[in-house]
Amino acid sequence: MSELVSLPMYDWPELRDPIDALYGRLRHALRSAGFDAPATLNRVDENLTVWRSNALLLSQTCGLPYVTALRDHVTLIGTPRFAVRGCDNGHYASAIVVRHDTGGDGANDVRGLRAVVNGPDSQSGFAALNHVVLRAGGGTDFFASCAVSGSHRASAAAVARGEADVCAIDPVSWQLIQDWDSEVAARLRVITWSDRVPALPLVTAHTRSDDDCALLAAAVRRVFEDPESRDSLYLNGLEPLVDADYDIIATDWDTQRQRGLIA
Repeated sequence: MSELVSLPMYDWPELRDPIDALYGRLRHALRSAGFDAPATLNRVDENLTVWRSNALLLSQTCGLPYVTALRDHVTLIGTPRFAVRGCDNGHYASAIVVRHDTGGDGANDVRGLRAVVNGPDSQSGFAALNHVVLRAGGGTDFFASCAVSGSHRASAAAVARGEADVCAIDPVSWQLIQDWDSEVAARLRVITWSDRVPALPLVTAHTRSDDDCALLAAAVRRVFEDPESRDSLYLNGLEPLVDADYDIIATDWDTQRQRGLIA
């Protein structure tokens, strides 16, 4: 079975060239470490299919599916560090974004607005917005409505067009929206930030040995600390977080379920 590598979390069309260049450096490092890294990234199979495959060499997932669906299938390699506001030492807080004409500066000020989320399996776009509801002491009736957009980029556009009023966006995606969707970003502002949690983890198949996982982490760290990785992707290293660091996401998810915010 061929090895699988994917980097799906920020694989925007505008970033294909730098992501492919990043993978070129990663592939060289992985092969130098003795791994049979494939010639190209997997952009064909569904994310869950890749993440649950025993052929998975390396991929990035979201913290929420990591704790709810993947712990029996993958091993954590580490957590990328990004040099953008809202990210710090392998952790991040989501930007809670509204239009510029929306008043207020805190969690209570989004009460009664129309929310939009990228998907119900997203830590940064869904669970993070629930953090805001809990912080404001709200419940299932906190928002006037809640729609699903399919992506952070689409959520931001929906708020900018007036089709929704508030969304939660991870800080890397928020920076990329400012870079590549400047007209959308110009209509928006950050009204508050969600609670801070471990950022999006890098994983490999759970069948790999501890020695292989250490070799993988070392290879990735060398590439992520390379200044070439920082220009348009904002990477600045690999944080050695461990599986237990992500328990806070599982605990928060259980709290949200107990409060009725999750069906």
